[in-house]
Amino acid sequence: MASSGDSDLFGKGSFVEVSSEAGHGFPGGWYLAKILERLPPLTPSPGSSSSKKEKEATFLVEYERLRCKINNVKTKLVKAVNFEFIRPVPPRPPNREHQIFEPNDVVDVFHVDGWRPGVVFKALDQPGCYSVKLKNPPHLLICYRSPDLRPPLDWVHGKWFPLQKQQKEVVTSNQKREGGNPSKSLLAGNECDGVEGAVDKMIVEVCATTGDESVGESTGAAMNDDMPCKDQNLRFVEDSPVMQFIQAMDVFQSIPQEPHFRPLVECEEVCREGLALGHMMTFVNVAKKISTLQASDPRIDFDSLLKCLSELELHGFNVEAVRSRLLVLQSLKGSQEQLNTKSEKIKSEIIEQTHERTKVKAELDEVIKDLKLLEDKKKEVEEKKARLISVNNENDSEIAKLKSGIGSLFEEIQKVQHEFKSVAASPWKK
Repeated sequence: MASSGDSDLFGKGSFVEVSSEAGHGFPGGWYLAKILERLPPLTPSPGSSSSKKEKEATFLVEYERLRCKINNVKTKLVKAVNFEFIRPVPPRPPNREHQIFEPNDVVDVFHVDGWRPGVVFKALDQPGCYSVKLKNPPHLLICYRSPDLRPPLDWVHGKWFPLQKQQKEVVTSNQKREGGNPSKSLLAGNECDGVEGAVDKMIVEVCATTGDESVGESTGAAMNDDMPCKDQNLRFVEDSPVMQFIQAMDVFQSIPQEPHFRPLVECEEVCREGLALGHMMTFVNVAKKISTLQASDPRIDFDSLLKCLSELELHGFNVEAVRSRLLVLQSLKGSQEQLNTKSEKIKSEIIEQTHERTKVKAELDEVIKDLKLLEDKKKEVEEKKARLISVNNENDSEIAKLKSGIGSLFEEIQKVQHEFKSVAASPWKK
């Protein structure tokens, strides 16, 4: 939660996380939102302390993923939220894609549009995949990858405080028979750097008949000591003729199952057999669906099957082989999608380059056409030049001839003039 002195960190446009206690989302969840503006106090109190004013501050926020309907149109949820229900966005974990968690680690899980508290049940065969028990709602065991998990942090007095790993106190069935504490293990929260109540209590059931641990109900209170196991109230399942027929199916011959159906003890007795048979058929359908999956199937189908397997696992089904194949198929689908994306990108580049080539080719044709016109023009000019040079040479030759003729005429003229003068000046004869 936000605390006194933090309000200067929440400016307009800042991204924050809003607690579900503000009225939306699953209990204990945090949801990403953006601050639109800080609203003025409705009834400012004269003389109120700065700390009290900050606690009374209200922010108008827009959720990034939560939606509401306005005139039958889905839009981002906008809501006024008290200062105490917001906090900054926690720092991104280092090496987020390859985080390593261990069983009983307290984590935040990104599920249904927000971060919700949970505890790691176990690491799966696929690297970076974990089964996680969510706190709310209980009985929800889901497969998550590392990027969808983060170590939980508390924002207190303007600082981030990590939550300590839960300590597990296991009491075995032998101790119970010897008069010890009931058969259960309690994941209890410890103090974190002086901050009390940082970790909620989580309950893990230990089966008194096998000693194996399996996740039970996360209620925050101890489980009933006399919870029945498979050899008590659920033995009716083995005697059901329908169950025997289902168990004779090929899938159960290939992958034998011995589910305990312990969660069904919370259901009405008249419903248990039908629910148990339903889970058996769910396993058959999931196995069949996985065997017929196509790489082109939507990713939501893979996620849905993983959730079904987690639910079946709660009822004692051994789903490791089926889940392992599904995760491999999911990984191969991811690889194919990446290759398809690359292929589409290359195709797009080919189309773009082809378009560019067509454009360049058209420009080149225009240039070649212009060059041909220029060459034709050049040839025409050169022919005209040669013709003019020839005419000019002919003119020069004619002029030379004319000049030569003028010289001869001048000599004749001089001779006639001389003769004229001679005749004119000659003496008269008697």
